[in-house]
Amino acid sequence: MEIKTRAYVLRATDYKENDKLLTLFSLEYGKLTATLRGVKKPKAKFKFACQPFSLIEFVMAEKGGYYTVTQAQAIDAFFPLTADVEKFYAVSVMAQALMETLQEKQQDIPLFTNFGHTLGAMVYEKTDAKLMLTHFLSQLLLREGWGVGFSHCALCKQKLETAYFSLAEGGCFCKAHAKASAVQLKEEVFALLCAVENASVHHLVGMRCSVESARGALRLLADDFMERTGVSLPTLNEYFNLFLALQKKGEEENEN
Repeated sequence: MEIKTRAYVLRATDYKENDKLLTLFSLEYGKLTATLRGVKKPKAKFKFACQPFSLIEFVMAEKGGYYTVTQAQAIDAFFPLTADVEKFYAVSVMAQALMETLQEKQQDIPLFTNFGHTLGAMVYEKTDAKLMLTHFLSQLLLREGWGVGFSHCALCKQKLETAYFSLAEGGCFCKAHAKASAVQLKEEVFALLCAVENASVHHLVGMRCSVESARGALRLLADDFMERTGVSLPTLNEYFNLFLALQKKGEEENEN
């Protein structure tokens, strides 16, 4: 059997001597794993099809539940992403989160569309990588049914002026309903999480957030992701290290 689908390349790993295994997020079939044969040879014609985060139209042969790429045509390689190391790392976190949550061969058109919009905004719009990543992880958790509403108390549903977050309870609470294990969110972290809760990707274009607020919000989301899935996001720690290094470099340049 042969299938044709558009898919984002979430990961490409070496396989055998000249092949690669692709982890794909496809429009029609959800997450797929496919073999791209001979792609490591010097004159391989489908080298572009294993570039991270590219959008490719694939034709694949299926046999016994295994897929092999037979044809590939690039739709968008998102080349500008390779020139912005912070955005590249942010998209890497998004890709890892998707790989850990998507089910094999389970279609999810809204999530496919949201990933595409976020990736496109990262590459072609004036966006803050920290803000876009916070939004994406928050929305991903909500879509999977694990997410937390930050603007209203999980019990009394009143709008929060100050939020107390409980990882064990999986929610934000007002002071009256917060248990002893709940931690009060810093004002800037709470404001950021509320800002992305109901925002669209379009509304975040041109907006910025501080390193401190993003670090707090992303750590909270990563902890919640770990609590719900049992899986950590090591790429997020790499991203933290990166933007802290970039921040330090910027401060040093300003001093000089």
